[in-house]
Amino acid sequence: MPNKPLNERTIEDVQTYIDLLVKRNKYQDWQLQQANNALRLLYGECFSLPWAKPWPVVVNNKMSERALLNEKRSKRNGACEFKDEECYISSSIKG
Repeated sequence: MPNKPLNERTIEDVQTYIDLLVKRNKYQDWQLQQANNALRLLYGECFSLPWAKPWPVVVNNKMSERALLNEKRSKRNGACEFKDEECYISSSIKG
């Protein structure tokens, strides 16, 4: 993707990038949300790309998935540590 100009990237490119940030598991939720918002502004407002309105990239569900993964890891290790407690709670309520 580095050789592809920003204004030629697709929704799939952006979603892949967001997914990569989530999987790295080194960013806090507010940082992921901030990255998502910055990309929304870049592609939706600056480049006015049709696919970017309304913003289709999903970051909240990915954060919830990460919270569940962290919980499973914590249980396996006998620890009770939740970095993503808010996302975990909201995903538990939804289903």
